[in-house]
Formats: sequence, structure tokens, C-alpha cells
Amino acid sequence: MIGNFVVIFIANEMRKITKDVRLGFGSFVDKVLMPYVNTLPDRLESPCSNCESPYSFKHRLDLTQNTSIFGTEVNKTQVSGNLDGPEGGFDALMQAIVCDEVCLYESYVLYLAISRRLTASVQC
Repeated sequence: MIGNFVVIFIANEMRKITKDVRLGFGSFVDKVLMPYVNTLPDRLESPCSNCESPYSFKHRLDLTQNTSIFGTEVNKTQVSGNLDGPEGGFDALMQAIVCDEVCLYESYVLYLAISRRLTASVQC
């Protein structure tokens, strides 16, 4: 779990650069194909106990100035499972970079992307 103090710290540090700080959240596992994830039907549904089904990328929260909503969304995201290290992180980063429709980026915006591995490698 990410502590609210981490979110507040990041937001406060960013506010030293700009007053318009907005946080958004998306998560990734990996491509839902072999050899990245186990494609057996029961493993696609539940790759490990208490795990969410694997997916490539999910947009979870639009950009917002409300840091408590950001922390809540991060904390309620379940872990998923894959078979190797999640190269899908590059796909997720690309989604965040090119996402003009949801993110409504301005041409003068400074972007900060933080990646944290939220998956469990599952050996079967």
C-alpha cells in the first residue's frame, strides 16, 4: 500500500515547481498473451490467489488535484500475476504519454511518471 504521506510528499515537492499539480493513475500487468501470462482459462481468470485477472493497461483515475482520491485509487488496485518481468510497463508508459483525450495535456506541462511493479510472478 502506498501511504498518503507519500502522495502528499510527491504533490508538495511538485508544488515547489508549479501550483497546478494534478495526479492521475493507470496500472499495467503485461500483454495478455503467452509467454507473458498463462493463457489457460482458469489462470486468466485468477492467476494467483486474491489476484485480479491479467490485463495490459487500465486507466484508473483522470488527472485530479485531489491527492486523497489518488491515494485511494492506488490502494484499492489489486495485484495480478504474470510469468515474467512485466515488459508491459513500456506499453503503459506510452499510453500515459500519448493520452491527450483523457489527460488533456497542455503544451507546457511537466510530466512525472512513477512506475511501481504491482504484479506477482507466478510459476506454474
